Amino acid sequence: MILIAVALSIAGVGIPLLTENMVKKDLKGAAKLIINNLQLLLLFIVPAIVGSVILAKPLYTVFYGAPDSQAYLLFVASLIQVIFLALYSVLAPMLQAIFETRKAINYFAIGVLVKAILQLPLIIFLGALGPVISTAIGLGVPIALMYNHLHTVTHFSRKTVFRKALLICILTVLMAIPVAVFYWLFQFVLSPTSRMGSVIYLVIGGGLGIGVYGVLALVTRMADQLLGARAASLRAKLHIK
Repeated sequence: MILIAVALSIAGVGIPLLTENMVKKDLKGAAKLIINNLQLLLLFIVPAIVGSVILAKPLYTVFYGAPDSQAYLLFVASLIQVIFLALYSVLAPMLQAIFETRKAINYFAIGVLVKAILQLPLIIFLGALGPVISTAIGLGVPIALMYNHLHTVTHFSRKTVFRKALLICILTVLMAIPVAVFYWLFQFVLSPTSRMGSVIYLVIGGGLGIGVYGVLALVTRMADQLLGARAASLRAKLHIK
């Protein structure tokens, strides 16, 4: 819930402007806002989820105590599901912002129906993971439908969204490698089974991930969309051209 709240506060800023563009019949401006909103969402949520999955055991331990294998698996699955929840939570308001509320409700109903159909079979075959996976699939269907309808109305560039998403994924992988290496090596020094030890893992590992991803985002200019003029100032201070 913390990750989703932060993601929505970042990506949802442009939604009122989207309505304004639609009122003015500025489809080009609306298309640009949709791309920017999706970029801002992915720029935060993808590395946050990947970093959380890598550090899932100490993260779980801080909040709930040392996990058993099933609790750990469910926690990781729930973290991955956050991507679907965040995408749905941004796309649905954007669909309403372009005066397609009926479509948003219909797509929601389709998603609920898909989840209802899949829930019991997945519980039978996958146990406790069943509801998590059925929810992810139930969200994935309306996400695809809403994304497609937004494109039909505004004709935003899917290629641009794909390129930006691919770049964010590449930066995330580059960030994940040193964090994963740190987590593996640090286990020989301190086990993440206590809350205090887990806090140390999160502070060092999280700080490393934020630092690496932040520098990469500044180098590739991806951070400019989020930080505005401050990005150029940070590049100057860090001597990044």
